[in-house]
Amino acid sequence: MNEALQSLRGLQKKLYALNYSGAVIGYDDATVAPPDSWPGRGEAVSVLSGMLYELLASPRTAELLDEARRGPLSEVEAAELDELQRQCDEVCKIPAEEYAAFAKLANDSQNAWVKDFGAFAPYLEQVVAYCRRAAGYLAPDKAPYDVWLDRYERGLTMQQADQFFDALQTALVPLVAKVVKAKPPRTDFL
Repeated sequence: MNEALQSLRGLQKKLYALNYSGAVIGYDDATVAPPDSWPGRGEAVSVLSGMLYELLASPRTAELLDEARRGPLSEVEAAELDELQRQCDEVCKIPAEEYAAFAKLANDSQNAWVKDFGAFAPYLEQVVAYCRRAAGYLAPDKAPYDVWLDRYERGLTMQQADQFFDALQTALVPLVAKVVKAKPPRTDFL
């Protein structure tokens, strides 16, 4: 394994630790954390997100990715580099302050969500506004929804999803109507 690849493996361990820490904070929030402790968790999540951003957006990370690609790579190593490159490219397009602020916003909105929708509604507006801005940073030539679909299901577009759901609707609506009109099954033997 080349030296750059070894350094990137160390970076990936740090990224994992930061993501894991954020997940544990989220789990703590959803389970045993005192109800009014969410502001502190929000600050912690913001700091962790800032650290994650710094690692991914670092010029040294870009150099290591370039160096690692020069050496012989297995198929798995090449795929790992591609994924790390995708993460770096994505993060670098979003301003650092916004990236960390969104992590805090997500934490704060979760706290409001568990109370009631009235408390959550203003946060929801901010989350949607951020997602639209971020989509503009990530792929200004695409519709925001296409950007987010692709992020969670690579290659999927609104057009493909619409075609899928149209086909599903065409098949399911008649089936549901047939089931509703059907004679109820016997239950006397139960």
